[in-house]
Amino acid sequence: MLTKRMALFAGILSLLLALESTTACRAQAPHVQKPVTAQQTPNVDDKNEQSAAPAVAINVYSGEQNQKLDHRLDRSRDISPEWWMVGLTVVLAAIGTGQGLVFWIQAGRLKATIDQMQKTERRQLRAYVFIRGMTIRNVAISNLPPKSRTVAHLTDPKRGPSVGVDITNSGETPAYQVVIHGDIDVLDYQEDIVLPITLNYTRASRQSIPPDGAAMIGRAINRPLTADEVDGIMNGTKAIYAWGRVDYTDAFNKTRWTTFQYFYNSFSGTVGANATLTACAQGNDGDRDHDEPPRPSLGARILAALKG
Repeated sequence: MLTKRMALFAGILSLLLALESTTACRAQAPHVQKPVTAQQTPNVDDKNEQSAAPAVAINVYSGEQNQKLDHRLDRSRDISPEWWMVGLTVVLAAIGTGQGLVFWIQAGRLKATIDQMQKTERRQLRAYVFIRGMTIRNVAISNLPPKSRTVAHLTDPKRGPSVGVDITNSGETPAYQVVIHGDIDVLDYQEDIVLPITLNYTRASRQSIPPDGAAMIGRAINRPLTADEVDGIMNGTKAIYAWGRVDYTDAFNKTRWTTFQYFYNSFSGTVGANATLTACAQGNDGDRDHDEPPRPSLGARILAALKG
């Protein structure tokens, strides 16, 4: 940016110096007055001869006037070549200004290209943390034979269900300072529900997830489900919701986040037999790499450079 400003200022300064030289040369140009002419007075005796011959104009100069005239002529000859220098200076100044502008434009385009390449490289190399899936345990009694039962089968009636959240990093670089915030509860089932996320950085543990690595967190309802809740989960009027957010820092020291929201009821499969939660229509999102705002015009950039 400093180089572009110096090039622009140098071109403008050269143009101003050329204009100043032109004005000075015009002010110093000599103004030669016409010499005083005197007509020779004929003698009386030559009256007849004068009437026959035309009058002759004779320039009369004193010695001092001759010196001044010679000096002005010499000065005019000395000054005249400077006009070529003035013209050449103006042309060079214009060329320098044009080159400065062209350099400025090219440098701006090169910087924009480099920035775009860096952004593309970061998008390809950055960490991407997502929810790979959720598994629920200890929900309800299933009618499956003992050998076919899943972890969703109720094995401890004195405890409520628990959910395991499987998190993965599908990026090319590690995810650092990974913090997972999550909640679980039984609520009325709604297709477009968006649940509020409680963030607690004080009690949250932090970890790192390598490329293609995974992490698991667990959330549980710390009480047994009521009969009404079990019936609602089975007929689809209620659901077990698990939702939260994952915060992490990528290899380029940029903070990122991913939200998740899943549910479990008869729409997910047979309650007590199916052990997989289903993603909700809302609440599953992540941060995005937005493009930079459009660059200002050339005139706006010139004004900004002159003001800065």
